[in-house]
Amino acid sequence: MFNFHSEIALPLELMAMEESIKLEDKEVNADDIETGAFVEVMLLILSKAQKSNNSFSIKCYPYKGKTANEIGDEIAKKLFDEFKIIRKAPRLDTAQVITTCPKCGSNITEANDAGNGFCLDCTSEGLVK
Repeated sequence: MFNFHSEIALPLELMAMEESIKLEDKEVNADDIETGAFVEVMLLILSKAQKSNNSFSIKCYPYKGKTANEIGDEIAKKLFDEFKIIRKAPRLDTAQVITTCPKCGSNITEANDAGNGFCLDCTSEGLVK
């Protein structure tokens, strides 16, 4: 039987500790991950490792702030499996500027390109569709 806490939340907590990821200036723990920080922690880990992935971020967006129960076991497992693959992949290029985000003005590189002409931050915060 699948157990989100032991199979996803605890390993993700360890990864967050390795990367010194904090939420609201406090260490991330498995309970935070299980009760709404699952997507945010994965995206923060990838961002800090300069391995942000546009399509993964977009897949995660509907589940941002959702609890493990709200996400469901199958979706959580699929997202976590994809996250682990991306985390092991080579870093994305952050030096080569592709364009500038028309909403916030930040440089768009391979690492923060949402694929819609805007940066990941503006897209994930719902500032653009």
